[in-house]
This record gives sequence, C-alpha cells and structure tokens, in this order.
Amino acid sequence: MFTLEGRTLIMSGASGKYGTVSGTFRTPPDRLHFKELDYDRRDKEVEIDFSQPVQYKNVKVTVKDAAGKSYTAKITEKSSRELEVYVKGLKAGKTYTVTVSGVRGKGTTDKYGTVSGSFTA
Repeated sequence: MFTLEGRTLIMSGASGKYGTVSGTFRTPPDRLHFKELDYDRRDKEVEIDFSQPVQYKNVKVTVKDAAGKSYTAKITEKSSRELEVYVKGLKAGKTYTVTVSGVRGKGTTDKYGTVSGSFTA
C-alpha cells in the first residue's frame, strides 16, 4: 500500500489557493508465475516453485514436448509454494512445457487460472 500526496490548485473566485490532497491506493500484486522449474532426472520429477503462495482448485498439470506430445504427469507433493510432479519418459536435453491449471494467488479473489513455463530435462 502506498500513500499518495500532492498539490492541487483550488480556484476561489478570481484568486487561486493551494491546498493539499492525499489518499491511499493499492497496486495489484505481481502476476502469478513460476519462480523456478527444475527437473530431477534421478526421481523423474519436475519441481515447480511459484512466485507467491497459491491456492488450488481441481489442480491439473500437463507436460508437452516441442512437437505437442503430452506426457503423463502425476502430482506427488503439493504445498502453497510448490508442486512436485512425476513425469515418465522425458529425454535428457529436450525442452518441455509444463502447464498448471486450477491455481491462483493465495488470499486473492482472482479466478483460478493457468500458469505455464518451460524447462529442460
């Protein structure tokens, strides 16, 4: 939250008179995004860290390669800051896109939506 202060010219008849105006406004929070995406080759898991705490509603994770092929993704751990997702069949060195749907910033009235990002296996 920020306080806005400034000057305004208030006209009184033919003479001008200065006064002060102040108020409060809120800036919207940063848009929800992935803070970090890491792939653990040994465990075959993608660790998804969010930019802020989140809430879930019917959360779903999809993983696709550059050609659009989908891979089965199973959520193994879930917290307000991150997801861990098991994904079988990814190839080392290839880039994949992960999309999480049914997520929003915790404590917001935003609609549940999707967040996407890419990582290299």
